[in-house]
Amino acid sequence: MDELVVPQLWICEVGNTLARRFPDHADELLASLVDFGLTEARLDTDWRTRAVSLSVKYGVAFYDAAYHAVALRLGGVFVTADERYVRRTAGAGGISTLRGWRAGCS
Repeated sequence: MDELVVPQLWICEVGNTLARRFPDHADELLASLVDFGLTEARLDTDWRTRAVSLSVKYGVAFYDAAYHAVALRLGGVFVTADERYVRRTAGAGGISTLRGWRAGCS
């Protein structure tokens, strides 16, 4: 899969981070990301079941598992800078650290 796909909740999570870290530019930055046209995965029963299962089985936050569940459902890879999350959920597959993914792309 060569497409960037995100769960619909991405805008809330990213908006929250931008508002806290870059309050003077948060709206402008978020608008740019929205204009980028990310593909939003439909949050259906299969996605929800996978996200809950990852969260419970590996003891991770549901919102992190939401991204991972999208990748698993679509046969893709969840790329994250959260190395702790990757260590905890490596057994589920479909995941890479940002550092490892970059190395694999060079």
